[in-house]
Amino acid sequence: MEELHKSLEEEVEAVALRIHTLIVTPGYRFKDIVVLTPTLDSYENQVSSIFNQYKLTHFIDKKDGITTHPLIQFLLSSLLVVQYNFRYEHVFYHLKSIYYKDQELINRLENFSLQYGIKGYNTWSKEWDEWQKEKETLMSPLFKLYDQMSKAKTVESKTKAIYEYLED
Repeated sequence: MEELHKSLEEEVEAVALRIHTLIVTPGYRFKDIVVLTPTLDSYENQVSSIFNQYKLTHFIDKKDGITTHPLIQFLLSSLLVVQYNFRYEHVFYHLKSIYYKDQELINRLENFSLQYGIKGYNTWSKEWDEWQKEKETLMSPLFKLYDQMSKAKTVESKTKAIYEYLED
């Protein structure tokens, strides 16, 4: 018989208590029990918290979307930089990804670019008196990708440009 509960927390608590009762009953094991929810997002935190309180071993089978993977975020941010002609927000979203280790350098470069109004491919690609070496180190792969994508006319040539960018 289905019970009605006043809150999500009360519902999860009732499930945890029922599982706990089944586990202490001879013949039931954790692997015999599955809990299904209509929407995992709304139940996930409550299940983890309450099941931990009851010391119930549990596994939440949640699939993350591909766009949350760091490599995909790196690639997408690179393509945003190219697509939007090196706009400030895209450049620094990309540079602040996990693939760049020296975040202090990136923060200083960001302050410099804000101070001097560095935005757009033309200002990023100009010769800088100071920061030239650091800029080249960080930005040369993006410049190369930008040049290759600008020249690419077919899907094949764009894919090749992306592949080469990832290889670098």
